[in-house]
Amino acid sequence: MDNYKVIEQKIRNLEPFRGNTLTGVYVGEVYKIFSYETLIAEVGNMGNKLINDTKYSVTTSKQQNIIRRAWGIK
Repeated sequence: MDNYKVIEQKIRNLEPFRGNTLTGVYVGEVYKIFSYETLIAEVGNMGNKLINDTKYSVTTSKQQNIIRRAWGIK
């Protein structure tokens, strides 16, 4: 189980990870990040980075901010 500091580095490097409620996996060539079972971010096979900006909870907002910081998105 990875902590948020390790997770942020793995997200930056597009590496798979597993935290308590946050998971990063490859589905085919697409890197997807899930909070619980909800898709909150992905990197397509063309390198396009997408973050789901929907507000779910305080925890998910924190996770979305970790992803933004890892990818240099403001």
